[in-house]
Amino acid sequence: MRGDIFLRMIVSGREEVTPDALEEALRQLNLRYTLAASTADTYFGAGFTVVVQDNILGAWLQEFVAMIQSQSLAVALSFR
Repeated sequence: MRGDIFLRMIVSGREEVTPDALEEALRQLNLRYTLAASTADTYFGAGFTVVVQDNILGAWLQEFVAMIQSQSLAVALSFR
């Protein structure tokens, strides 16, 4: 599941996340991560193996991992 799909659902009023992001951009980023975690848990609860693919930087990674309630969780990091 690609996490950016949830960001693309915001059409009117979408704010891009930049190094000097506005509070609204960060609110939308948090919504994106919340929806991705919730969706992953829903699919997992229905018996599916779920892979979430997203760019999660800095302290957001720890927060995102904490949002996922499923018991079986692995985090794979990719550095470019």
